[in-house]
Amino acid sequence: MIKIKSILMLLALSSISTANAGVRCAELFKTKDPFIKQVLSTDMAKSAAQSIKSLTNSTTGARIESKWTLESAQIETLISKLAESLRTKNVELKARDKMTEGKRNVTHTVYLEKFSLNLQKSGLEIGPDFNLKDVTLKVRVRKYGTIDHTKTVSENNIDFANFTKDHSFVEFKFPDARFKGAVFKPRMYVADHIIKMMGTPEFIQNFTQIKQETLAAKENLTNKESAEAMLQFLYQGHVQNYSFKPLATNLYERTSYAADFTDKIKNQTFQIQMTLDKSIAFKLNSTGQMIQAYKDGHSVVEVKVPVEYARYDLKSRLDHLPGYSQFLNFVEKVKTDHLPEYMPGVGKMGHGHREYKNLDSVTVNEDFD
Repeated sequence: MIKIKSILMLLALSSISTANAGVRCAELFKTKDPFIKQVLSTDMAKSAAQSIKSLTNSTTGARIESKWTLESAQIETLISKLAESLRTKNVELKARDKMTEGKRNVTHTVYLEKFSLNLQKSGLEIGPDFNLKDVTLKVRVRKYGTIDHTKTVSENNIDFANFTKDHSFVEFKFPDARFKGAVFKPRMYVADHIIKMMGTPEFIQNFTQIKQETLAAKENLTNKESAEAMLQFLYQGHVQNYSFKPLATNLYERTSYAADFTDKIKNQTFQIQMTLDKSIAFKLNSTGQMIQAYKDGHSVVEVKVPVEYARYDLKSRLDHLPGYSQFLNFVEKVKTDHLPEYMPGVGKMGHGHREYKNLDSVTVNEDFD
């Protein structure tokens, strides 16, 4: 196993800025492959599965995620036109996050070194359309904040939201193998002084207190079982000498949207969620160098659709879903305008990894990231 490496720098990262970040990804990854995955032990795989146990009791909440990259001006125009067309059907495309005048919302994420999760070891259900036996499990530490519109998107310019000034969200992300394109994202609210202990002997020595404090946080009360399993995963990893070293730091401006649709046949509502990310910047932690995985003026749009409604397309009968055909038309236009130099469905880190490996889209699967 890889020796535990400290992540004391996790919350003391050097400034990230999209200004002057035009270094090509391939030039940054010449030393060693920083994306090599650590193969999870059986007990850690089972803890990962336990962290999403409540989510697998039904398909409610399961969403298919799709990503595309477009010219920023074009995707903003398409979103504006979508909002107009939905209004004619009495459907509102609304902002999901609070917007402050003169400010833009940003997300700051530290990705730790990645893991490989064997689905058979985990005991997770595997759907008939899912072809992978081993999938990537990512551990990321996330904060939220705002940056003044007059300033560049840089870590030095972030005004962190009150709830993440001295706490962060520790999140696992791995595929929901029941449905191709779906993911699990269990997360817990953790004090930053605890995060500083990750990757050090102090995490094991203080685990009783760490567990008690984390599970007592009111933000974790509704997902206590999940948080307990995530903590167990981290404890097992420390005992077994896995590495929890930061892989990359990611900062970007994010705008989030949602639209609620009505299913007249089932007499129920369902929500489509959408995010628009731009000014995307990375720091590869092993070298301290900056990456701009996306060119200036390009934005990533991600659409999340409940599994039950992801099967519909423009050829389907949609009379019972007012406004849904307008949404599907929007998706088709986004697909058409997707920029060919990027791979649809692959995340931000995946584009840097692909260039490092000099891969083309043919050799990439749905777990590549």
